[in-house]
Amino acid sequence: MCAGFRDVVRVNNFTLIVREPETPEEHRELMEVERLIWSPDYREVFPYHITIPLLDIGGVVLGVYDADSGKPVGVIVMMPGFKGGKPFLYSHMFGLVKEYRGRGVGSKLKEIQRKIALMKGYDLVEWTYDPLLSVNAWFNFVKSGVIARKYKPNYYGFVDFEYNRRIESDRLLAEWYLKSRRVEERMAGRGRHEPIEYFLSRGAEIALTAEPINNGFRAPREPRLWLNEELIVIEVPKNFVDMQVRRHSLAREWRLKAREALIHYLSRGYVVFEFTRSERERNRFYYVLWKVDPARILRGDYP
Repeated sequence: MCAGFRDVVRVNNFTLIVREPETPEEHRELMEVERLIWSPDYREVFPYHITIPLLDIGGVVLGVYDADSGKPVGVIVMMPGFKGGKPFLYSHMFGLVKEYRGRGVGSKLKEIQRKIALMKGYDLVEWTYDPLLSVNAWFNFVKSGVIARKYKPNYYGFVDFEYNRRIESDRLLAEWYLKSRRVEERMAGRGRHEPIEYFLSRGAEIALTAEPINNGFRAPREPRLWLNEELIVIEVPKNFVDMQVRRHSLAREWRLKAREALIHYLSRGYVVFEFTRSERERNRFYYVLWKVDPARILRGDYP
């Protein structure tokens, strides 16, 4: 049904072609794109001899090509899975080389990712991401409409990714319900989104917060694990990647304390449903957890 899938992304003054690789050589080229995006180490890439059959068994393999040069500049790989009696897609790779990031391309590619998943008959896509990367969290929750209920400590072990060097590769599992009202509204830019001050006014309690230290960083305080309110707030750093380079011990402190807080509350029935910031301090970011039936969140309810 989706053989030869092809779409076009036009952003500002450039055009990208999103399509399935057509030859073994093009599959190999995507391995090189992966190295540019995540790690130069071949041990960290997805082999071409897996992406070739992946297309034949219901998976998704897409290259993102610059229309002018024809060169691949991004890659999307999704693998079929089966959970709770239903099929779903696991989005293993979704990335662009640096020159194309932050230019509005990501949102366009997310729309294409949703389109091809629906064309193939899937209504759920899952993926993992580092919960301390605030840019990714904003894109996942605010722009795409995911929810999260599972935390995976040191999921990949110690890896040589640009954003996870010499630190545990903890991951939060994002659940993207493609046909939900929540996803439809957020993908269209119509979803309700409030700053942290709104949630605090609604009785939310802060389970993890931070205090300023030198060099522009903030240090996490001890998690508060005895809270029972319907809404729980967990702060995360703005600049976790930079922190790993300049203050590695501080980055690991954030990793361990955020892990403790998130695992604790997720295990008690809370759902990560929002990522937001402060109106007064624009460089402070927070997860909002809601103890509610996830079906309410997916139909667009808000506290």
